[in-house]
Amino acid sequence: MNREAALAVGIPATGVLLRLLWIHFFPTVPASDFANVVAFAEAFARDPAATGFGFWDMLNPGTSLFLSFALRTGIGSPAAASRLVTAVFVGLLPLLPFLIWRGVLPLWARVAAALSLAVWPGQIAFSGVVAQDNWAIGPTVALACLACRTVLGRPPHPWLSGLLLGIAFLVRQEMIVVLAPLALAGAGVLPGRTGRRHDAVVLAGTLAACLLFAASLRGAGSGRFGITTTHGGISTLAAAVPGSSRGYCAPPYSYVETFAPGQDPKRVAWRLTWYELARRPFYHAVRVVYFALAPVLRTSSGSLYWSLSPAFLPEGDRANAAQALRFLQRPLEWEMYLVLFAGFAALVVAARTRNLAVLLLAAAAMIKACVHALTVSQPRYFMPMVALILLAVPITLATAERPSRRRLLLGAGFVALPFTAAIAVAARVTEQWTQRHDAPISYRFEIPEPSGQVRFACVTENAGRWSWFPELTEKTLSFFDPDPSPGEVAGAVCDLRDPAAVREATLRLSVPSSFAGQTGRFMLTVTSNGVAKLQADVGALVPGQPVEVRLPLEDNPRVAVRLQALSPEPGWGWGHALRVGLSVSTQDVGGPTITETSPREVRAGVAFNVQPTGEAALAVIGRGFEPGDVIVWNEVVLATTHANSGLLTAIVPARLYETPGRAMVRVRSAGRAITIVP
Repeated sequence: MNREAALAVGIPATGVLLRLLWIHFFPTVPASDFANVVAFAEAFARDPAATGFGFWDMLNPGTSLFLSFALRTGIGSPAAASRLVTAVFVGLLPLLPFLIWRGVLPLWARVAAALSLAVWPGQIAFSGVVAQDNWAIGPTVALACLACRTVLGRPPHPWLSGLLLGIAFLVRQEMIVVLAPLALAGAGVLPGRTGRRHDAVVLAGTLAACLLFAASLRGAGSGRFGITTTHGGISTLAAAVPGSSRGYCAPPYSYVETFAPGQDPKRVAWRLTWYELARRPFYHAVRVVYFALAPVLRTSSGSLYWSLSPAFLPEGDRANAAQALRFLQRPLEWEMYLVLFAGFAALVVAARTRNLAVLLLAAAAMIKACVHALTVSQPRYFMPMVALILLAVPITLATAERPSRRRLLLGAGFVALPFTAAIAVAARVTEQWTQRHDAPISYRFEIPEPSGQVRFACVTENAGRWSWFPELTEKTLSFFDPDPSPGEVAGAVCDLRDPAAVREATLRLSVPSSFAGQTGRFMLTVTSNGVAKLQADVGALVPGQPVEVRLPLEDNPRVAVRLQALSPEPGWGWGHALRVGLSVSTQDVGGPTITETSPREVRAGVAFNVQPTGEAALAVIGRGFEPGDVIVWNEVVLATTHANSGLLTAIVPARLYETPGRAMVRVRSAGRAITIVP
């Protein structure tokens, strides 16, 4: 075996081995979005279109589609197989620059590029996370290598460039914008090049075929023919709402419920984003700079949260993970300073020498930073950007003219050093300013009963409501600040609606089980018209057992729920982790009572509880129903059947549920109407 063949085997083998060792010692359990990626892959493994999967509107299918082929083999659990395939995939990527740049760059430059990807510490530490960001590195590196090869004089590959751009879009949809310059270069669509119109047509045709495939797949799986997800507005709003400065985003549903109550969050998200930007224009201008800089500097260290946090590891590996986290945090921060310094130096040299290949890589990296600064940002999103920088450095060194290379590189270093320092300072200053000026607002929300009938209307005080998946009948309350100071108070004040119609009301409160035994940290208080009804140490509450507080109704109660920080441990984010669940139940003075409807939620245009006639049917469950009672859907009286005193059924015409939205359902009787909101 000659030297080049040995390197072609040895470098990717090193990349794979390092990542396999990492996931052996730290087998990260997929959680949050990553658990959904694995579940999506399982859906594809069962059904080629993943029909009916619940996250088509939030996830691009590319990563899960590729993983599904591995899951079909049945080797290991879905989580373990997905983790293994992800680690092997990114471990093999160093082979791309080594092979694609053959005959274009000297062997040492190809080896340097391949090795930098193979032994990239930040990516190794993230390689066990089944994230779209890991899989986006693949088409990014491939397109970057192909573009540089074309710019450096080799024949273009328009169809391959279009295919890679389409694959990148399938993995993360913003990559179609980020990698567009590289795709154009790889296809040979360059100024002054003959045949570029033909190559542009081939590129566009291949990309269009990929987008058509994506839209068709989404249409088959979800019933919506579209190339993109529908959560873009929600994600952008999440980056702008109060509280986003602490973790680059915050759940936006409380904001929607306050400023657009009863409306579909996805339909109003962009409008509310513009409203929020106009409400605090200077603040958001600074925030955008912060979001463009700080996550980039934390690409490696910030991503350790997903790979080494105790919540995402088996219990037996948590002690070692804690030690690794303490050991790696600072070195990985310095890794990014070094990467940025090298990237800026390469950019300076490229600008002086008009090195189009490096300038294209820099353009793609800057587009990536700008896209996330203006939408939503997380450190892990910038893994592909780091890969571009790692490729740019050996190209710069290999293409610089030898007689003046040393002087040119020294000059670039002198320019890049203060620039990197300025970026670090700007990131820190904008972060501190943004967090200092990020202030809570008063959120308004309603607490319905299990039947859907709204009983309490509430307003928050110095509080955040942190829930990415809000429940209809339980609302959550927490501190606005993730690390509240001793004595800090957060809460909500709630008023009972129509108290004359209610005989008895009970407020239920629940806290996360993780706070069990953590006494002396937080105090929970409930008052009614200023009279204390509950005062309890959160850590002393029984996990999984809600606390019930019966409310006196004779004085039209105003209920206040307050959390007070006593001695929270700073840096643990307990202010957000402590989410107090609020739910209510009431008993009416008289008349029929509704406890449930079947179904509670339906998909627009899709019949439910289908009858032999093909019509949809609604069941209302409760007590005290009498013959002659009718169900009313948004003021339309339905043909109702009285089954017994606890059940009414009705046929629902298709026109009533053909469009998305919230339906108001009532039972109309000889007495008063009982309202529910399914």
